[in-house]
Amino acid sequence: MVAGQLNPNAYHACFDLAEMHHRRNNVKLARDYYCRAIQLNPGFFQAHVKLARLYHEQRQLTKAISCYQRAISLNPTFAEAYYYLGCAYHDQNALGTAIRCYQKAIDLNPNLFNAYNSMGTAWQGLEKNEKALLCFNAALSLNPVFDAAYVNRGNVFQEKRQYLQALNSYRAALKISPMNETAFLNMGTTLMRLNKAHKARACYQRAFKLNPRYAKACAYLVNRLCYECAWSTLDDLNQRLDHFTESALSNGKKPAETPFQNLSRHADPRLNKLVAAAWSRSITPPKGMPPVNYHHQGKETRMIRIGYLSNTFANHPGSHLISGIFRLHDRSQFQIFSFSYGVDDGSYYRKRIEKDSDHFFDISQLSDNQAAALIRQHRIDILIDLRGFTHGHRLRISALRPAPIHVVYLGYPGTTGADFIDYLIGDKVVVPQDHLQYFSEKIVYMPHCYQANDNTQQISGRTFQRSEFNIPDDAFAFCSFATHYKIEAVMFDCWTRILKQVPRSVLCLVEGGKGVQHNLQREIINRGVDEKRLFFVNKLPKDEHLARLKLMDLSLDTRIYNGHTTTSDALWAGIPVLTVKGGHFASRVSASILQAMGLPELITHEIGEYEALAVRIATDRALLRELKEKVAANRSTAPLFDTPRFTRNLERAYREMIAIHRRGDAPRLIEVRDRGPE
Repeated sequence: MVAGQLNPNAYHACFDLAEMHHRRNNVKLARDYYCRAIQLNPGFFQAHVKLARLYHEQRQLTKAISCYQRAISLNPTFAEAYYYLGCAYHDQNALGTAIRCYQKAIDLNPNLFNAYNSMGTAWQGLEKNEKALLCFNAALSLNPVFDAAYVNRGNVFQEKRQYLQALNSYRAALKISPMNETAFLNMGTTLMRLNKAHKARACYQRAFKLNPRYAKACAYLVNRLCYECAWSTLDDLNQRLDHFTESALSNGKKPAETPFQNLSRHADPRLNKLVAAAWSRSITPPKGMPPVNYHHQGKETRMIRIGYLSNTFANHPGSHLISGIFRLHDRSQFQIFSFSYGVDDGSYYRKRIEKDSDHFFDISQLSDNQAAALIRQHRIDILIDLRGFTHGHRLRISALRPAPIHVVYLGYPGTTGADFIDYLIGDKVVVPQDHLQYFSEKIVYMPHCYQANDNTQQISGRTFQRSEFNIPDDAFAFCSFATHYKIEAVMFDCWTRILKQVPRSVLCLVEGGKGVQHNLQREIINRGVDEKRLFFVNKLPKDEHLARLKLMDLSLDTRIYNGHTTTSDALWAGIPVLTVKGGHFASRVSASILQAMGLPELITHEIGEYEALAVRIATDRALLRELKEKVAANRSTAPLFDTPRFTRNLERAYREMIAIHRRGDAPRLIEVRDRGPE
């Protein structure tokens, strides 16, 4: 028999028991006793608040909001209830409503510094950084030792690219609370943006040491160690990160690791989709946003307006690939709009894309809402996000649905898992039909390779000599010019076994920081290979890089995350590329490229086959010569580098998307039929 059944006025006893079970995380008993206390005394507003807090902690936000509102109706001057109600709306992403609740709490209690802090994070979510700063400063004026407000203020400075002010805020937080793991983590991110990678890694390590259950710190640390090829502790950390990710997904939460990091670690399209979908759900627009009324319905005779959205209209691998199609789009049918939110680096590629766009807009200083409004204003028919879940992405612009048709393409080799993206442009190698279930988007099957390539890329006339890089003239030169995070221990094991079987062979990689090169030198020694067979070459302008590639004999592809631009670059320069075809989009890109280049013999299906073929090519000079001759011949005849042909096929896809939309049909799989070279 529970307390309260003997005495109808014993609601306090029920409330005390509820709080005890609440503290012990006995959720069901706590809820039952709170409900019993309310049943005994419906006007007991404290019990309504506590029950709301219980529901809130269990992410039952609708029930929590109802209980908070009931408490407020019983006691309209209870400031904390308004504050908690704001937090519940905040967690529902109803940021405007949350801000109004926080303001009401502050009106009732001007000393409620937590409300100022939470209001600041809500304004930050609405991209109102100046208002957010005012709130954080107000919180700190009320409570000068409020370390969380210092951290949040630092985050705003970081978004504003005021990195020194950000560091000062994080240091202030740590002076108050030396064990604040979040301050260490965010300080590490700021240091990365200041190109202080070694100090950043130390911050991530400190954050994770302070809190071994801090999933975000684990994710950031794993990411940093992958970039540094520091593999000695990665096995354990990868397992721990996998546990964090599985736990988050099973609880319906967004994992700490990004979708990009996940597909870089796991060639598992099912898992990649789950992670991406969780992230996409977190960037949906705030509740209460007005619906968009498109004016593109029905049959229209005007030109189709294509919008390209990216932060890489600059000297970037993505622009190296795609810049040719801007020039080649059929201006009798298409108008090309480019929306850039990246830095204007003044490069040839930036100027070329600006020139070859009909309309070019720098939206780097616009909020997502403002950028979406601009896109809507120009009546874009199809908006192509060229970045997906890559660094600095602004997928939230697409989430606002400023165009009737949304497409993701090129920059991110996987699904976004988003219900606001209609199509993904791929091909039957990177997205085989039995993988369609792992994509939230409808697939557009390009007829050869999904990846655009520019057949006007210049190769410098400069003649390089191996001696300039201390590479022996008589050595067989393997190379892999991938970004270092793509190089993993399994593949490096394979490369060193190849070197052992091919006398007078060397491996050339692109240089990184001293830490990267030191780690790789140590790893090659540990595998029984002379470190003098490992060479690091400096970065060069693109045309000179392509000319230097001619010094190489065979490019060795990476495994989980293939070369994309690097594979195309090697083939354009005349160098064969050897790949192993993997289990997800990112690990099948080179296979797609080689297929479209007419070189299927360079596609292997497991590491042993890859290793054996690399050794065979390196020890059979006639075979190597035959492959190089085939690369040279196919460069001008195979579909891969036929940019006009690719552009026409891409335009056929765009026209089909428009036709489907104007019929009022839902997006569906599109298979583009190739009509051959022009």
